[in-house]
Amino acid sequence: MHISEQYIRAFPEYEEVFAEDIERHRRHFLPICSINLKCLFPEKDQWVHFVSVKEIYEGTVGQMTSAFHTEWTQEDSIAFDVVDGKYRFAGDWNYFLIEQEEQVNAEYEQLKAAGDKQYLKLKKVKNQIDSLKTVYEENEQDYEARKQFYKQEQKVHPYSSDEPMKSVQEVMESWQSYQEKGWGITYPEINGLLEDLDLRSEQMQKIFQERGDSEEEYRTFESTNLLSVPHRPDGSVFPYIGALTGYYFQAYGSDWMYLFYDESLQTAVICLEYT
Repeated sequence: MHISEQYIRAFPEYEEVFAEDIERHRRHFLPICSINLKCLFPEKDQWVHFVSVKEIYEGTVGQMTSAFHTEWTQEDSIAFDVVDGKYRFAGDWNYFLIEQEEQVNAEYEQLKAAGDKQYLKLKKVKNQIDSLKTVYEENEQDYEARKQFYKQEQKVHPYSSDEPMKSVQEVMESWQSYQEKGWGITYPEINGLLEDLDLRSEQMQKIFQERGDSEEEYRTFESTNLLSVPHRPDGSVFPYIGALTGYYFQAYGSDWMYLFYDESLQTAVICLEYT
């Protein structure tokens, strides 16, 4: 499946994706791809965005911050308000554990000085935050190297990272290494970026034929490994837009990233899946 270049943007700039507070969004997110819904629905002139997060590593995103979960921002599920075709994170920034670093450090030092052994619990959180700071850096460096590789070669690096990559040269060397090992090349079906759009990809159609599943049944997403799927107030699932392979775009990525968008609610939700 190929869509016109006017309806798709690879590795868009942060200013093209986020409506405000650009630096705060830059701290946590990685813009992968933007599409205009005209490629699916000619009557809709609306940009939506596939956005990953730098926090992906071990466990789930948001697993230690349940106090800051909302209806659609939960574990491995991140919601955005859509404002004139751009995103605004629809949640408390403390959903990202690293945002609590200053508070955790202050409480840790206070409890430790007072001889309160509760500081040991905070020490684990403090260590987790320190680990995430490295993860953020590695995911961003790998993403930027892959972004430059795409601009240079006009194709993604269709493999996971053996080690976080820091330059185009490292991406090229990794690509060549996979070739020398006899790995085949399978690029994403849709403009070399996306695996699926609205269940129209050849891969999804083949799955329906082989399994006998209907598109209507699949749109409930009950057969996936997603921890949660965004539901409207009436209980129905948000309209599904598409999916991509997350680890093609950062050092520690999801196996699948799903994008859902409800026009009436002006809300987009990214859901992460691991197999």
